[in-house]
Amino acid sequence: MPYHSLLSWQGAALGTMVGQMTFGKRQWEALDATMRRLIPPLHQAAVSLLPAIDADTAAFNAYMVRRRAIV
Repeated sequence: MPYHSLLSWQGAALGTMVGQMTFGKRQWEALDATMRRLIPPLHQAAVSLLPAIDADTAAFNAYMVRRRAIV
């Protein structure tokens, strides 16, 4: 399945975004320590998945070029 890296990246990126929107807010103060602990690994996961997304895109583009050549 070619979309695993994209879906994983989206999950990590959205988790990072929500975490960053949560910490430092008074209403979420009880979760502040947890968010500060979870945000860095989520961000690192998102960054590390970008090359996999690029590889998926390149593989798909190569497939489409070959498919067009056959038709």
